[in-house]
Amino acid sequence: MKRFSIRTPMALIAAALALAGPTLSEEVHDDHDEHEEPLEVVHFSARQQQALGIVTGVAAPGRVAVELRLFGEATLNLDRTAHVTSRVAGVVASVERSFGDRVEAGDVLAILDSRDLAEARALLLSARERETLAEATHARERDLRAEEISSERDFLAARQELAEARIARRAAEQMLQALGVATDGRDGPHLHHDGFDISHYHLTAPISGTVIDRHATLGEMLSVAEPAFLVADLDTVWVDLAAHVQDLSRLRPGQPARVQAIGDGAAIAQASEAHSLIVYVAPVIDVDTRTAVVRLALANDGRWRPGLPVTAWIAVDTAEAQVSVPASAVHDIEGEDHVFVVDGDGLRPRQVDLGRRGGDRVEVLHGLDAGEQLVTEGAVHVKAAFQTADVGGHHH
Repeated sequence: MKRFSIRTPMALIAAALALAGPTLSEEVHDDHDEHEEPLEVVHFSARQQQALGIVTGVAAPGRVAVELRLFGEATLNLDRTAHVTSRVAGVVASVERSFGDRVEAGDVLAILDSRDLAEARALLLSARERETLAEATHARERDLRAEEISSERDFLAARQELAEARIARRAAEQMLQALGVATDGRDGPHLHHDGFDISHYHLTAPISGTVIDRHATLGEMLSVAEPAFLVADLDTVWVDLAAHVQDLSRLRPGQPARVQAIGDGAAIAQASEAHSLIVYVAPVIDVDTRTAVVRLALANDGRWRPGLPVTAWIAVDTAEAQVSVPASAVHDIEGEDHVFVVDGDGLRPRQVDLGRRGGDRVEVLHGLDAGEQLVTEGAVHVKAAFQTADVGGHHH
C-alpha cells in the first residue's frame, strides 16, 4: 500500500487525538513475501469518533444521478454589471475611483467640466430668478387690484407673466433631469452658493460593486455615451457552458449542476466545487461551433473570477447503481480515490474505482461490495490521521 506522504496539520485532529491518540497497527499475512507491504489500520475510540464527527454506514445499491459534462468559463453577471457613461460632453477634471475600487451606488467616480451643463444650470438659475420676480409682481398687482388701485389688465398681465415664469423654470429643471443632474436636494442649495461650479458634472456609480475597467483619464475630452467606467457586482457570476446540439434536448432551466475550475484555474479557485442551477438555455445555436450557451448563476465568495475556465456536471437523469456510497465518503489520496472501510475495530483505506456521480451519491464500480461498512462522514479526519502519522513508512 502506498505511503501517505502529505502532512496537513489540523487543530481539530490534534485536539481529538490528544484525548487518547488513535492506535496504528500493521497486519502482515503469513504467506507474504519480502516485497509485500503491511496493511495499515487506524483505531479511533468511541470518544474520538464522536469528537471528530466520524460516522460509519453501509455501501448499498441505490440510484445515482446521470450527469452530462460540459465545459465553459465564469463570466460577469450582466444583470449586475453597469457601463457608466456621461450624459454630457466634458473634460475630465478629476478621477475619484480607479481599477479594483469598491463603490456604492451613488458614489462619485469622476468629475467633468461641461459647458453644456453650465449653460443648462445657468438657464435654471435665470428661470428661478424670473419666477421669484414674477411672484412678487403678481402679489403686488393682486393687492392693488383688491383695493381697486390697479387695473384688471395689469393684474392679468402679472398673472400671465408668473405662469410663463413657472413654465420656464419647470422646462429648465426637466432639461437638467434629462442630463441626470438633480435640481433639488444636493444640487439645489449649491446652485445658489458662491463656491459652486455650475460646470461640474458628477459621474456616479449606478450600482454597488467593483470598478473593473476605467477609460476616463484626467484632462481627456469625454463625449456623450462614451464608456468611462465598468462597474460589476462580483457577488454573483454567470457560468456560460457550451452544449452540443445532440445534448440540448436533455437540458432545461432548473436542473442542478456542480462546477469545478480546471487547469491553472483550479489553483485559483482552490480546487473547490460549487453547486448551482441552470438559469438559461439559449434558443439559438452558434453557426460556427454548433453549440448553444447553457448558463448557471453562481454565488461568488471571491474565488470564481470572470474568465476562469470550468467544468460542469449537469444532472440529466438517474440510474440504478449496484454499489453506491455518499460522496463525502470518497477522498483523493495521492491521485487515487479511496474510502475508509471498517476492519474489525479499526479503519483501513481502500482504493476504489468510481462510476457515475451526481448529487450526494457516487457509484462504486470496483473495490467495494454492497453491505461493507465504511466511513460516510468525517472521513477527512481519518485521512488526516493517516497523513499526519505518516502511516505505512517504506517497507522492503
